[in-house]
Amino acid sequence: MASLDGSAARLRYLLLHAMLPTPRERAVVPLPRVLAPLYVPIRLARIGSRLFRAAVGRR
Repeated sequence: MASLDGSAARLRYLLLHAMLPTPRERAVVPLPRVLAPLYVPIRLARIGSRLFRAAVGRR
C-alpha cells in the first residue's frame, strides 16, 4: 500500500479490499451467478460481525 499515491488512492484501495468478496464468502454461501452481487453485503456483514465481536470481547 506504500506505493499508492495520495490518500484518495489509499481510501479507494481499502474500500475495494473490504467490499470485494473472497473465496471464503463464496464457499460459505454458494449463490447462483445471477445473485453474485449479494456477496458484497454478505462480506460487509461478516466484517461487521467480526468487528462487533472484537469490540465486545468475544471470540
